[in-house]
Amino acid sequence: MITEQDIIFDNLYEDIAEQLDAILDEVIGDIQHDEGIHHDVMMRILETWSLGVSVRLPLTVIKDNK
Repeated sequence: MITEQDIIFDNLYEDIAEQLDAILDEVIGDIQHDEGIHHDVMMRILETWSLGVSVRLPLTVIKDNK
């Protein structure tokens, strides 16, 4: 069953994901520049960071099993 929240999510997700991608890309570029980090090393840092981000940030997914 599709809920109102599902519809809202579907309508918002793509635009918000693009905004988050753009912000993250800008921050990565700023960090690389400010710290003098080579692109390959920055990508390795980002990949390692992404593996543990859900543990460090209060990201919660609530699933309705109705």
